[in-house]
Amino acid sequence: MSTVYLGTKAYVFLKSESSWNVASAMGNGSSQKHVPFNQMARFTPPKPKHEERVIYTFDSLEPTIITTTLLVPGEAVVETFYRDPIGLLLRLFTRKVINSGSSWLTGGSDNQIVADFVSTADEETMAIQYEIEDRDAGNEIDRRLDGCEIVRYEWVIRKGDLLLERASVKCAAPADATQAPDIDAGFDDGAFDRAGVDGGFSAWDGELTRPIHATDITLQLGGSALAGLSIENLTLVIVVGKTYQHTQDSRTVQIHWKEVRSWSLQVDGWLKTKAHLEEAEKVFASKSKTSTLKISYNTGLDKFLQFTNGYVASADFQTIDIPDAGTAARTSFTINGGEGTALSFTWTGPETTDPSSHFAHDN
Repeated sequence: MSTVYLGTKAYVFLKSESSWNVASAMGNGSSQKHVPFNQMARFTPPKPKHEERVIYTFDSLEPTIITTTLLVPGEAVVETFYRDPIGLLLRLFTRKVINSGSSWLTGGSDNQIVADFVSTADEETMAIQYEIEDRDAGNEIDRRLDGCEIVRYEWVIRKGDLLLERASVKCAAPADATQAPDIDAGFDDGAFDRAGVDGGFSAWDGELTRPIHATDITLQLGGSALAGLSIENLTLVIVVGKTYQHTQDSRTVQIHWKEVRSWSLQVDGWLKTKAHLEEAEKVFASKSKTSTLKISYNTGLDKFLQFTNGYVASADFQTIDIPDAGTAARTSFTINGGEGTALSFTWTGPETTDPSSHFAHDN
């Protein structure tokens, strides 16, 4: 029977790069921890590709010259069922602090991780390693992607569904490299375990045994539930774009820089009051714009993403139709981070497995 490639023995994991690097010193893994992703249904590699130019000289109807011009950075959307922050989410932020600068506690007391953009002290990019194995295990596809960064990150929350973590990842260069995962005990579920392979999907936070359901999520604006709407769906969108550029002397990108950042929450559901309509219609100077928007995913409300200075930026209340007979009016609107806004992530819990070697941090 002919060989085919299957997902049943595939694996994928990431590693931090201390600085952006188009050819990461990933080596044998002795100096960089292997970090698991949250569970995913599929993985689309953000693999860079060579761009070719086909030239026809005026004397020929067939190609005369074909040249490889550039290695174009790859970009793809990685979707996981969110459970732990130590894979993608913490890579988003440029500063991470453990226990206000202290060490990790192992005696069952609450530990805390706070991540934000206050400084660039803990900026890190990623190398992603993956393998797709053929059925006969004799001709695997092994690739490493270097210089990888998140350029857009979302929490997608739909009624009756699991919290989806969606990250657009941009990568600078590929390598044909083999490296099996060797993930520390206490961080993964062992889904990939077999001879020579020690790894799986993320299973670090001991307070959680499964991915997070929509009913486990709490949305607050200014410390209270969002009034005026029976919410059906939420999408938190964080844009942290990066520009990659080639130079004359290389086909591979050599420089990059940060673009402007923004974050917003898109909400839709059934209209209950006109409060947000009135807010959307105001000029910016008259809007309420100092509220903190917070999305928590545990009952203690101490594991959350939040941004300050939120304001109702847009709404389709202005053009809402009179609903058909027997239906209720639906609407949607967006809460943006306004002037001086700050985005942060806070994780608090009694987890004893120390994650401090798995991401860059101040202390």
